Parts: sequence; C-alpha cells; structure tokens
Amino acid sequence: MRFLPLLVAGFVSVAAGTAAAEEVRLAPDDRENLAVTVYQSGIGFVEDWRSTTFGSGSNRVAFEGVARRMIADSAAIAVAEARVSAIDYDFDVLSPATLLRASVGREVGVVRTHPTTGEDTVERATVLAAENGVVLRYRDRVETGVPGRLVFDSLPPGARPSPTLVATILAEASGQRPLGLRYLTEGLAWRADYVVTLDKGTNTLTLDGRAMLTNTSGVDFDGAQLGLVAGDIRRVTSARSDAPKVTAMRAMAEAAPAAPPQREVLGDVHLYTVDGAVALADRQTKQIALLSAAVIPVVREAAVIPVVREYVSESPASVFGPARGEPVPAHAEIRLRFENDRAAGPGEPLPAGVARMFVRDAGGTLRLLGEDRIRHTPVGAVSSSRRGAPSISR
Repeated sequence: MRFLPLLVAGFVSVAAGTAAAEEVRLAPDDRENLAVTVYQSGIGFVEDWRSTTFGSGSNRVAFEGVARRMIADSAAIAVAEARVSAIDYDFDVLSPATLLRASVGREVGVVRTHPTTGEDTVERATVLAAENGVVLRYRDRVETGVPGRLVFDSLPPGARPSPTLVATILAEASGQRPLGLRYLTEGLAWRADYVVTLDKGTNTLTLDGRAMLTNTSGVDFDGAQLGLVAGDIRRVTSARSDAPKVTAMRAMAEAAPAAPPQREVLGDVHLYTVDGAVALADRQTKQIALLSAAVIPVVREAAVIPVVREYVSESPASVFGPARGEPVPAHAEIRLRFENDRAAGPGEPLPAGVARMFVRDAGGTLRLLGEDRIRHTPVGAVSSSRRGAPSISR
C-alpha cells in the first residue's frame, strides 16, 4: 500500500534569535488537547493544542516539552487573528555538559573537600575549554580535568530544561486564544503482533492481534488521542544523523481498552483509533489490544478460523552437474494457510507484523511452535509469510 506524502499546511519562516516581547512559557501541563498519529515507518504526527493570553503586537511563545527528534521543517502553528513570523528551535537542553560549554570564558568555583576533615575550600578559576575535556585557568596555573566539583554563579541565558520551540507571533488584538503546534517526529513506531493458537484436533486456529508501540522521540505523551496507521506512506526526508541511540527501554503491557480500536479507511491506508486517552512515555514500549477473532464480526458462531496444513520441500537445482556423495535429507517446511474472508474469518484487514504460533499439549499447557512474519493482508486474501507464500510457516 502506498499513500501520498503527509502535508502540513501553514508555512512559517525559521529564524534564529528573533528577540522582542517577553517570553510566555507553555508547559506540557498546559495542554488542552493532544493527538498523536503513529506510522509503521517510524514517524509520528503530533497535534498539540495549548492556549495563552496574547498582547497586541509581537509575542514570544515557548512550547516546552516538544519531541527532541522533531523534524524541524515540518512544524506549523495554527492560531486565529495572528501571524507566525519566526520559529526558534532550542533542543540543546540544560545538562552538566551544556552548562559547562556555556561557561567557557567565565569564572566558576572549584570546590575541594579535605579527605580527613571533610572541610570544603573554594578556589576561583576560568573555564578555557570544555569540548574534549575541561581546561581551567587558576590565578597562578592552568589545569586540565576537575579535581573537585564545579559551582556556577548563574545559569546561562536561554537555558532550557527540556526541548523547546519558541514562536514569534504577531497578534492583531490582545486576548486569550488557543494555538496548535503540529509537527512530524521520528522515534514513534508501531507494529502488529499476533498470537495464533492452533487446535491440532480440529485444524482450526484462533487469532489475537496486538499493537506494539515504541516511543524514542525524547518526550512523554500523556493523555493523547492515539491513532495507528497501517500501510506505507511516501517519505522524501531521511533520518537525522544526530538522533539519540537507545540504550534502554521500558516495557509495559496495557490492559485492553473497553473496545478494540475503531478502524477507518484513509485513502489506501487504514487508521485505527484507540478509545480513550493513552499515556506513552519516552523510551517505553506499550502493548495495546488491536483485534481478536472473538470480537471480529463474522457470520459464524464459533470464533475459530479454518486452517490448511501444507508440507513444502524446496530443493534448488544443481548448476555444476549432479551432486556427489550421499544425498542429504531435507526436512519439509510446515505452512499453515487460512483465508481472510468474512465467511471463514478473521474478516478484517491484518496489518503487517509478527505471528507466533502456539498449541496446547495433552495437559492443556501452551507450547510455542514457531513464529513468522505476515505482510499486510486485506480482506479476501490469503495470509502471507515472510517468503511471500500464502501461509504462516513454522
């Protein structure tokens, strides 16, 4: 499935250091509405609505808590009776490293603690360099490294506790009004994950689908209206080279919502809208129920799907003449085929993902038989494995 590029209306000019009116800070707690659309290609579309009181003329509004991996040229701001004249992107957030870099050429206090008495002494020094290690100039010498801890007299101008987008907005008249920030970000992705339980006695199976969401965008999304798009959209921008590497992830399984996500068709892709507000923290993987054979509307009583078992053995032709020596036995591959139609089930489009096959032993305990990938499978098609064959292999 292919779709046209996602377009964000409302072009704004990007400038650095546009100074004017006093800055108004809008924290994440000021959000009035948050909608996040996640694509399987690894991007997300965020629509973040907050409100503030504008003065007549130039206003500087700071959106705090935006995604660190925002695609900057996709940002647009919607506001009534006003015009956006410039946007500044401040993503170098406050940290020991940024504080030290901002202090180059300035004096700091170097605190040393006596190992015996525990008494602290403070000596003044000027920071000469902070890129490849710290260089400090004292009154009578120059040293590298930090022998104690550093004390800074003040924060550098413009220090930000979190990634911030600052917009200069020219308002026609004073008053309170909402404004919405819309942008694309990398670091949001989802995939389908299926649990397939095989009934070995009746050649039927049950299927449950889950959405596995991953957030490495650099920001938490609390209380978001979540939409999942299944399908491939066209992109012409590449990943940022300064994207942070993920060193650890938190995993969380969320209970199934009151109802499965509602599906609707958007062009040639499918949108699954999750019921209720969803919290998706940064560096977190979340599991949400997507579909189940037990709740898919089908014209049969049993929530089971007929399956056909196939044994496939593929032997490549010998290019350099007959093989020598004793023939090596080749084990057949077991493929399970089922029709995705409304009569046999599941009767719903199946987004691409990983399917894991289980079966119960004589004691009723589930045992894993294998796993495979399936492609996007529309209604009326046959399930596809990673090799393009109409089956799930195990």
